[in-house]
Amino acid sequence: MSTATTAFLAVTALAGLAGLAAFLWAAGSMPHPATGQAGEASASTIVLPFGLRGVTVPPGSVATSEARDGTVVPATATASPGASPTGARFTPTSTVPPTPASPSTPTVPIEGPLSAISARHLRLTLGETDPGASPRADAWWVDSPDDPAYGMPRSPVAVASRSRAAALIPQGWPFPAVVEYELLVELPSPMIAGHTYRLHGQGGSATSSLLHDPDRNLAAALHLNVVGYRPSAPHAEVPAGAPGAPEPTSRHVYMSAWLAGLPPLELGAGERTFAVVDAMSGNIAGQGELTLRRAHDEAGEDAYDANYAQANVYEGALGGLEPGAYYLRWEGVGRSHAFTVAETALDDAFAAVFRGLFHQRCGAALEPSLTDWPHAICHQAPVTLTTADVHVTGGDAFEALPAQATGEVVTATGGYHDAGDYDRRIDHLASVDALVDLFELVPWLAQRDDLGLPESGNGRADVLDEALWALDVYAQLQGDADQGAEDGGVPAGIETTGYPEWAMMPEDDTGTTWYAYAEDARSSYRFAGAAAKIARALAGDNPTLAAAWLERAVRAWTWAEAHPPDAYDAGALGAYAAAELFKSTGDEAYVQAVARHAPLVDDAAAALAPWDPGELMPALWALASSVSVDGDLSAETRARQVNARSAFLSRVDTLSTWAERSGNRWVKHPYAPVGYGSLTSPAQAAWVLRGRHLLAADDTTGRATLLSLGAHSLDAQLGANPSGRSWVTGLGETAVRRPLHNPSLGDGVDAPVPGIPVYGPSHQTESNGILASALGALRPPPAAWPPAERFVDVAYVPVYNEFTVAESMAPTIFVMGYLAGVGR
Repeated sequence: MSTATTAFLAVTALAGLAGLAAFLWAAGSMPHPATGQAGEASASTIVLPFGLRGVTVPPGSVATSEARDGTVVPATATASPGASPTGARFTPTSTVPPTPASPSTPTVPIEGPLSAISARHLRLTLGETDPGASPRADAWWVDSPDDPAYGMPRSPVAVASRSRAAALIPQGWPFPAVVEYELLVELPSPMIAGHTYRLHGQGGSATSSLLHDPDRNLAAALHLNVVGYRPSAPHAEVPAGAPGAPEPTSRHVYMSAWLAGLPPLELGAGERTFAVVDAMSGNIAGQGELTLRRAHDEAGEDAYDANYAQANVYEGALGGLEPGAYYLRWEGVGRSHAFTVAETALDDAFAAVFRGLFHQRCGAALEPSLTDWPHAICHQAPVTLTTADVHVTGGDAFEALPAQATGEVVTATGGYHDAGDYDRRIDHLASVDALVDLFELVPWLAQRDDLGLPESGNGRADVLDEALWALDVYAQLQGDADQGAEDGGVPAGIETTGYPEWAMMPEDDTGTTWYAYAEDARSSYRFAGAAAKIARALAGDNPTLAAAWLERAVRAWTWAEAHPPDAYDAGALGAYAAAELFKSTGDEAYVQAVARHAPLVDDAAAALAPWDPGELMPALWALASSVSVDGDLSAETRARQVNARSAFLSRVDTLSTWAERSGNRWVKHPYAPVGYGSLTSPAQAAWVLRGRHLLAADDTTGRATLLSLGAHSLDAQLGANPSGRSWVTGLGETAVRRPLHNPSLGDGVDAPVPGIPVYGPSHQTESNGILASALGALRPPPAAWPPAERFVDVAYVPVYNEFTVAESMAPTIFVMGYLAGVGR
């Protein structure tokens, strides 16, 4: 591994510290978080979590199910042709009334056990029936009652199988996987629309039928944003045909299908047409052609020469569409999910991800009047102070905190639960950066006071109310100057001595002692910068409150400057805090401090190296965007602002170049391995969108290009990716459903809390612990799977199903809010 790569991984490991402990136990180096030790699955009774259905349990076992109120009730056994011969299939008893099914209409797509991947490829979902690792083509045959080409049964050209875990049973350690299998079939001649095809196999005992109807059958190989698009901004900033106007190709549909052991899917000239269909009238609103964007064996999507899809990726431009509801019909194959084109198309999606952060609130009750995922007030216990430095203790925090406790107890409530756990981390202040930047860059959000918070209607923008919630717990830990807390240092957060049990609701997490980490320079700088931002945002409407937050920012800054760390570097955060304090105060002494912490701003030719993880980006952004600071600034300060702008935009150029090389146009760090949201959360796109505000106002082409790149990344997060999944719970028909999120596991509501952007696919191909359960269910072996599809939606695997406030939620909120509101 190169030195640059090693450095990148080291820094990103620090950035993801909030999820480090979860990673350790997932890798098998820590005991089971629910039981505290490794164990074997029970041979007598298995308790299935609420809402888990269709699970096979070992012979001789009795299945029970958790009900909504936490009681354990008998599960219902049901006979199923797909059940494993080694066990009975059980469906937990549900105390939640079933959701009424939507009425079937011609615009509702259908995907059955037998479905079309293309006109020449079929997919058969077999459940738990294993067709074997190397199924024989002559063991299967296809016929048709109405297509003469299949009047006599014909063997496929080739068949292949693949499998993945459909669920993990949370018993024993590691959890056993429920495996589901698929058979992929290459046909000898293409299917014809309107005809029926039957696939037979397994000695004639298995027959599945498909009415090939491209207007109704889902074409799972079509990948697009399943939520919707705005018809004007952000996809175009100047009228079509005007000087500098971008081509009307900023919205795309992609087609790709990884076929495991079959040859790659290649489209002939007559197989590339698609139509845009008005979902209400059925009329054709437009047509397009799929063209090859990236070949299945074409390397170079990142610095490691990866090919994320390992399939031929075709693209089609959607062009300009009038407001309405549409779906795509891939001629001769099938249709997409419906999507919306409207000025408000992203409004509900933004509200969902914004309220996803609200659902992470700690120390408060989430009332039923505000959410369908309520819980009682939580984590009110006092907090014991310690001398444990989070940047030194690392993964040993569970032991270091009680060992270094001072005995002093304080009250500190609030903040956000971290990922699927209940600790609170200073990294969460990344949400303040996202929310305040939205307030300053998107006037539409500066006016919104109706997004469903307890504070909504108080006359302050909801994005600022949520930013204040994020900051308040750290203000409590800092203490008040008029009550003797004069030093101003800020701890890294609040932690306990172990993980909560699976599905434990926050209000039930009362059996442990909570500790605060020691004050440290990095955390104090982090708080200082965020507090300076909120002070600036509040100054116009509440100068008294703004002054109080600015005073806290200065105290934290002063403490950090007086306590430089010995064991680690705090330069990037020191530069960030100084730049934000300058932007809020106009005091040029802070610009001198930026240069001391980040000498790069004194170099007119400076640029971030391509492998640099970008820790300086927040500081560069704050300094470069502070050109509106009042007062007569020195030539030295102006030069440093220009240099910061140049360095920031150099990174934007790097990201833009790599995005254009990728199959699905996602803005991703080229040196970041696939994992922990690098391919699914728009963290890098958030910098690209900020960058367009550093371009000249008359650079309409450049600004439109960066806006489109941000939109492409959001599209990729919402379904325009090789798996076709929306990586955010609750957004679109293909959304992930099983985040590693304890309230979603334990609240008795079948659907997860919406607005959670999970980590998604991972580069890892081998492991132990719980990840090994998921990897072991993959066929072909994990290393053969495309990086963009190496994922299972099974709740308990941190590298796939978890998330963090800083890495996942904050950038998603920023990009979604920006694209929902820019230009309105």
